[in-house]
Amino acid sequence: MLEDVHTLNGPRKRDPVPTVRRILVHSTGNAAGQQAARAKRPARATEDLEKVRRGAHGRYCNTPEKITARIGMITKTRRVASCLRTEVGQDDSLCRRRE
Repeated sequence: MLEDVHTLNGPRKRDPVPTVRRILVHSTGNAAGQQAARAKRPARATEDLEKVRRGAHGRYCNTPEKITARIGMITKTRRVASCLRTEVGQDDSLCRRRE
């Protein structure tokens, strides 16, 4: 637990400047929960990316641009952009139509 004194300035110079006591408390329960959530992020992002990989030649995710957009949404939603590197390519042999 930490304790200090903090002054709050108002929006105008003529406003009174109150001094307040500030107490900072560390919660080990919150810290443990946040650590567990951080550990789950890459696993959930991997699951989502695997779904994109499986559906890459499907009806909705059929171009590199759409796949890149979907990966961007996953990295933003799962908050893993700082630790995730992806590369999207195209294999022309898979894109041929069956005749």
